[in-house]
Formats: sequence, C-alpha cells, structure tokens
Amino acid sequence: MFRRLTIVVLLLAIGLVGIAIVQSTGNSEVFSRSATAPGEPASSPSGSDPPSNESPGRSGPFTVLAIGDSLMVGAREELANAHPGIVLDAEQGRKFSTGIDVLEEHLATSAPDVVVFALGTNNGATPEQIAEVMDLASNVEEVIFVNVVVPRAWQEGTNVAILEAAAVYDNVSYVDWHSESFGTSELFRSDGYHLSPSGIERWVDLIIHAARA
Repeated sequence: MFRRLTIVVLLLAIGLVGIAIVQSTGNSEVFSRSATAPGEPASSPSGSDPPSNESPGRSGPFTVLAIGDSLMVGAREELANAHPGIVLDAEQGRKFSTGIDVLEEHLATSAPDVVVFALGTNNGATPEQIAEVMDLASNVEEVIFVNVVVPRAWQEGTNVAILEAAAVYDNVSYVDWHSESFGTSELFRSDGYHLSPSGIERWVDLIIHAARA
C-alpha cells in the first residue's frame, strides 16, 4: 500500500513538472514573437548588416553625351578617365543657345542614356531655352544640368531656371555646383569661375556621381 502511494506521488510530481515546462516554453515563444512589432522587419542575425534601403544606382554600362564650354574643355581629360567612352563636345565661349544646336546634331545620330548639359556661364540660360533642350531630349533617360558660378547678372536667373526644370521634368537632375563651391576660392582661378586643378577634380566627381545615381 505504501509502495503504491509512493508511485502515485511520484507520478503527480512528474506531471506537475511537465506542465511547468510546457507553460514556460509557451511563454518564451510568445515573448520572442512579440519582440518585433507588427509591420516591422525582424532583426537581422548577430554580426550581419541589416538590409539596405538605399538606391542601387544605375547598373550596367551606360552611354553619356556631355556638352559644355571652357569649363568642360579644361576638364576633358578627367571626364574621359572617370567615364571611359563618354562623348565630349566642349568649346570655349560656347553659349547655351549654341549648345541646343549641338545637342540636336548629336541626337540625330545617337541615343545616349545620359546627357550632361554644362552651359550657361556665357550669357546664361532662360526657362524657354531649357524647354528646348527637353523637347529634344524627351526620350533620353536622364538629362543633367550643371548650374553656374559666374560673377555676372545672369547667374541667379540661370540657376533658378535649372532648379525649376528639375521640379517639372521627371528625367531632369542637376549638379548644384554653385552651392558645392560656395566659399571655396581654391576651386577657382583668379577670375572666380574657371576651374583650378582641385576645382576640376571636384566638378568632375559631382557630374560622374550624378550620372551614376
């Protein structure tokens, strides 16, 4: 009788331990699932980087047509080294209006993925002229305007027109050279707008970064 009672007590004890284990395991599962709020990604394993939400940028080879004035003439070698195969059409003293004709000639025979339009230093640019560029380049994947730094009356109007174009056209972006170079006289020669060697390096970096973005 005593032996049977001992066995019953042992069985009851084992049963209670089993229930405790199940309850403990259940609580652990609930806690781990509620550690991440609904709609949030699960935390990454220890030692690994979380998934990136950054844009991967332009992938694969792409063609670039760059049209400019004396600034681009001075940076021609650096642009060619930064993006082999780039088509450069630059001329000293070129005006924005002349650049429109140059663009039309190129687009009649080729279809680049990216057009860089770095004009406006000589006599500025108007919204109407930018609209002409965009009419010609409506099928171009991206048109990049480079705004200007020049101690002339047309500097502000040109830069505002470029900024407005970027807000209007889906395939327009711009390099804000004016802001990037503000207060850094070492980027320019003594005239205040032609580029020094360090200015060329920075100007080219910004253009190539914009083209690859």
